[in-house]
Amino acid sequence: MQPIQVETRFEVDIPGVAVPVIGYIDVNEALRAIERKTARAKTVVVKPGWRLQGLVYQYAKRQPVDYHVSVKTKTPAVYTADTEPGCASSTPARS
Repeated sequence: MQPIQVETRFEVDIPGVAVPVIGYIDVNEALRAIERKTARAKTVVVKPGWRLQGLVYQYAKRQPVDYHVSVKTKTPAVYTADTEPGCASSTPARS
């Protein structure tokens, strides 16, 4: 992980949406954004509830979004797209 910014605010106009969308990306690297999540159990695929958020981040930053999932299990762990392909964004960033 090579962060260049953390908690980066963005504001983007999305066609068909009457107000600008404002958000904060957890970690920005040169070639991707990283969204950190916490789960109670091992989670190595992007949950449906996370998809819209990731798509908005991709639209705003024009980068893929990967998820780092920290789990609160007996043995705590962190799952990332580097070791779990299901934690990577499934939609390419727009050009």
